[in-house]
Amino acid sequence: MRLSENNKNALRRLMRYRMPLLPIKTAAQRKANVSLSILLAGGAGVGKTTQAKILHKAGYKVLVIDGEAGMLSVDDAKLDSIPVREFAQEAGVTPWQLCRNIAVVLAGSNPAKTGDADIYGKAHYKAACAMLGGANVFDQYDVIFFDSISEFSRDSFTWSCQPDECQTRHRNLEDRKNVG
Repeated sequence: MRLSENNKNALRRLMRYRMPLLPIKTAAQRKANVSLSILLAGGAGVGKTTQAKILHKAGYKVLVIDGEAGMLSVDDAKLDSIPVREFAQEAGVTPWQLCRNIAVVLAGSNPAKTGDADIYGKAHYKAACAMLGGANVFDQYDVIFFDSISEFSRDSFTWSCQPDECQTRHRNLEDRKNVG
């Protein structure tokens, strides 16, 4: 195949720029950084929270982010926990604000969020790290167990229904704005 003069010139322009090497990872590198996100779903009483106790017995260091204000089913396992409602009240924030802070410390800041007021941006990440005790506060744990997603979803919805978030132009509350 022969390149036209225009294509040759375009190729030369591209070749002038030094591209970083393609980041090819070996199998060993991929296996070194394995992390899983798992959602356990089921009815009340089927043993979702008990899975944290099973992981602990298997030798994993487990932290439970407790949104339900009760860990009776796993109390005998002596798991570390963050009681979200209690800690949020002591810190002067809502449970959802605390959950967002935990999430941004776990995941890091979102590079697409550049403003100082952006949730999950760099400023939020720094403030959350200061509130929770540093960027490495969760590093000692193998498993972070959120109990329960239903409760955290309700907290999120309650937060999004604040008057400023879901008022119509006539200052009436409109819940449908929160669900898209």
